[in-house]
Amino acid sequence: MRYTATIQAQRGDYNGKVLSIRQDDLRTLAVIYDESPTTLTERFISWGVLNPEARGEVEDAEAAGA
Repeated sequence: MRYTATIQAQRGDYNGKVLSIRQDDLRTLAVIYDESPTTLTERFISWGVLNPEARGEVEDAEAAGA
């Protein structure tokens, strides 16, 4: 909750129930959770935090070396 509140404050994004998680956000969270971005993405999808479409975006970013 603190992490998402910090993201909202930094971006000034208080308009809705959805907060976009960017690649840099996911990499930071992966470090915090001590998991790869792909593994964390799967965990977040299973928790209902991310849409399943996020899976492809993470895979594409990792394949591109981002």
